[in-house]
Amino acid sequence: MESFELRQVDGMQAYLGSLRVVGGETVLDPGSGRAPIPLGEVPDELAGGSEGLVWVAGSWGGGVFLVVSFGMLAVISRAWLISRRRVIFPLA
Repeated sequence: MESFELRQVDGMQAYLGSLRVVGGETVLDPGSGRAPIPLGEVPDELAGGSEGLVWVAGSWGGGVFLVVSFGMLAVISRAWLISRRRVIFPLA
């Protein structure tokens, strides 16, 4: 496998990339020259603990992608990925 693309997680739209802070705002950099994705409602665990590849799932609202679920990926070889997953339940 040379590459892959993440499209959905649990039926929600999802993106894969690296986190960056641009102008004080957290964005997901999908790489390959694609535009950064502005993130909203970024959990502290995600914002503070991800230096590698991450995925986020959720929906768009108010011009930002609202994070509902996320995972941090670790590449252990060319053939294996490990994902640590976190789901955030919104309070009604």
